[in-house]
Amino acid sequence: SDSPSRPPPTPAPSLARGVLMSAPAAPATAAGAPAMGYRIITSQRTEDLETVVEPFIDALVDAGALDRAQVFTQRQIDPGLSEVHWRTQWLHGWKEVVGNGGYVVCFVRRSYLKSTACCEEFAVGRSSRRLIVVALEPVGEIAEEEPTKLNGTALMHFLTSGQTLLAYPGADFADPAAIASYMAGKLDSLTRTPAGAVRAPAVAGPSRARPPMGALEREMAPYLDSKRQNFVGRAALFSTIDAWLVTPGAPQGMVLEGVAGSGKSAAFGALVRVDDGTVLAQARVVAYHVCSKSYGHWLQVATFVRNVCEQMRRSAHLGPALDAALRAREKEAPDAFQGGCPKEWAQLLAILRDLPTGEGGVDAGDVPFLLAVDSLDESVLVEPGTATIAELLADTLQHGLLPPWLRLFATSRPESRAMALLRGQADRVAFQEAENAEDVLRF
Repeated sequence: SDSPSRPPPTPAPSLARGVLMSAPAAPATAAGAPAMGYRIITSQRTEDLETVVEPFIDALVDAGALDRAQVFTQRQIDPGLSEVHWRTQWLHGWKEVVGNGGYVVCFVRRSYLKSTACCEEFAVGRSSRRLIVVALEPVGEIAEEEPTKLNGTALMHFLTSGQTLLAYPGADFADPAAIASYMAGKLDSLTRTPAGAVRAPAVAGPSRARPPMGALEREMAPYLDSKRQNFVGRAALFSTIDAWLVTPGAPQGMVLEGVAGSGKSAAFGALVRVDDGTVLAQARVVAYHVCSKSYGHWLQVATFVRNVCEQMRRSAHLGPALDAALRAREKEAPDAFQGGCPKEWAQLLAILRDLPTGEGGVDAGDVPFLLAVDSLDESVLVEPGTATIAELLADTLQHGLLPPWLRLFATSRPESRAMALLRGQADRVAFQEAENAEDVLRF
């Protein structure tokens, strides 16, 4: 990867624009067709190319795990063009590797998290669920890097103890040959066709084991699923959300703002309805709500409170502790509850703040959970004088009423009464057209 700690090497004069994408082309078979394509792709132009990556590749080849021509490694890139070459070269190699059921091997130091191209390749590797992470420095040191909107996905991996091969001096995989031995076993496990060609394993669907949905969530889920149909990309957005989640002391609210049709609800649907292991925030959502003028009862505060309570009560993270607390409160004040949920938002917040944490309570750890609300701008489209969900949430943030283990993520149009209410109470993230273009190029 393009590490800032070492200047880029001078391009070889014989190379057009200084590019050498990989090992020599794969040898042809007797029929003239190329041999099986790439099965391994490594971090682009890593600073440890000669000391770690090349010995790793040599050991794989010596073990007979693959041919050298089946490894894609960018060895040389023009100075200042790492982001361009990541898109035009590395991504093409990645697509072939994934198509062959292969693996993305990222060799990571703390400096890796400072590089745009490195962080993007890490996010892409995770999105394909074919990522092998090799830490060349202690995980604790890597995790000390400051979070940014680019490195959130990579940083999250280390903060949450994601599977990692420890390859710094004295660790189990310090010898590149040990990494090669591990990878040889992974390659041997790939599914093969009768002809011997590697076939990519089927891509699994959402991995989070979700509890049965309540009545309100059953109404909202198809609406969001239709919004996120054919949704791809938004790596920068999700990395920004992840970075906000892991930043201690960050505002407890974040609002994604964008004009009508910009894709806010599609991104929201991907956040709350999918958990494929690539975005930390997806696994931290404990409740969500949709405000839509097409469904008037979704705009009612009472509907919002009941929906959030029902989802949190079914959450594996909150359920047991919250259920016990709700049952106890309901016995004390049955008139204050409806269907097992408080009628008032303030009552629910008080119960949440009083929940124990740690063993037997809320298992938040170091990363907060998320309450997500879509189309907050539409929540104000109610009868004049009626309390609104936007007012409720603005007041909640202003007075610090959320428990410390919970944060609010919402979407809204930028010029709306809801945004005016939230001004100064939450971080604001705007959809960028440049990032839309990046997604088109990437996917």
